[in-house]
Amino acid sequence: MQMSKVELKKENQIALITINNPPANTLNAEIFKTLRKILTDLDQDDTKVIIITGAGDRFFIGGADIKQFEGQGAKGGENLATMGHEFTLFLEEHSKVIIMAVNGYCLGGGMELSQACDFVIASETAWFGQTEIKLGIIPGWGGTQRLQRWMKPQRARELILTGEIVPAAEMGDFVYKVVPPSQLIPTALHLVIYAPE
Repeated sequence: MQMSKVELKKENQIALITINNPPANTLNAEIFKTLRKILTDLDQDDTKVIIITGAGDRFFIGGADIKQFEGQGAKGGENLATMGHEFTLFLEEHSKVIIMAVNGYCLGGGMELSQACDFVIASETAWFGQTEIKLGIIPGWGGTQRLQRWMKPQRARELILTGEIVPAAEMGDFVYKVVPPSQLIPTALHLVIYAPE
């Protein structure tokens, strides 16, 4: 039996969403559709806080699943850009508090999703990179605008234009807290006390 690529657990008005698409937890059309449905439902219920993380300990989200759009030419690229851009806007405008619990590599589209949430908490083993430039493209889901709101514009431009991958400890204000791996979800849960009633 094939497991869902997006898993939801809900308890005490807290929703934990786990992206489970090995090996790198990449994002594709199916995952976007499932995430949108889950988040739309949570928007209408008594959930106070939503935590999003990745399955395993190596990847949070390794970016978009480029292979899904290979062979589709410019139209495939356009579809991927539109899909991701619309979803990050949806995430940014969601009525509930959204925390990204980054447990591993947070690259490309994964980093852009993180920029559209309320808090980023990262494991000490997490790494961040706006790596699209290494594929000859720039962040297409709003990353060129949002990243400069989270950190100094010069540093944001450096990450966008070089594709540098850096540890969580060097991400400045982008990461609210850096914690040991075992404390990632507990720390995210601790923030629930700050959520609006």
